[in-house]
Amino acid sequence: MSADYKQKLHTIIEAKKKEMPSQGSVNAILSIMATLQETPRYLRSVAPRFPEERSRVPIMEGKRSFRQTVEHLLNIEALHYTTIYPAFLLPTPDVYPLHAERHIARLQLFDSFTMEELLTVFEFERRKSLSFLESLTAGDWLRTIREQGKKRQESIYWRARTLALHDVTHVHIIMFQLAAK
Repeated sequence: MSADYKQKLHTIIEAKKKEMPSQGSVNAILSIMATLQETPRYLRSVAPRFPEERSRVPIMEGKRSFRQTVEHLLNIEALHYTTIYPAFLLPTPDVYPLHAERHIARLQLFDSFTMEELLTVFEFERRKSLSFLESLTAGDWLRTIREQGKKRQESIYWRARTLALHDVTHVHIIMFQLAAK
């Protein structure tokens, strides 16, 4: 992978942020939804390059394997249960201070899954998330959550935007790594 991939990734993320500014709009929500829909399709499209054993080997030294990336994305999806869903269900809920890597990954939820099963679970989890997000009204996107230690309140929009930008990051890292091979 070329040394300038970080600069290329930064440029891509900045362009995506312009499509999905901090303040939501109909077009920004459409961009978020399109990005979230594309990730499972992309992962499925490159999966044939990663048979079971190969999926466990980092694509490039010092980077996650394809399997680790999918597990990471699933751990991020799990955080909806402590952020986005409570924001919809409760008046101004507090967010549990959980992190996908430091906390959810420790649960080792996917150790016994095959690569095919991981992809299928990711597709189902993302489909659930998208189904929920598609059901929201404009006002629902603005529902807030509180996170200890943060002055600003985050909204469903903000969390969905963060998830979409996170997806873009990991999808493009896989793209850069595969292009370098």
